[in-house]
Amino acid sequence: MKALLVIDAQNGIVTKKDFSSVLHSIKQLISIFTSRKEPVFFLLQEDEQGNGDLVPGN
Repeated sequence: MKALLVIDAQNGIVTKKDFSSVLHSIKQLISIFTSRKEPVFFLLQEDEQGNGDLVPGN
């Protein structure tokens, strides 16, 4: 079994510069893995106080 790990692909990270090609690749991989019913895990950084670029919910 394979699994896909998507790490820190969130607004506070991907809006800092042009990540459009990376995001396109991530979306393609997510689609491939979900169509094969293989697990996809998302890991996000969250700042509990809502300070800085990474805020809860993004």
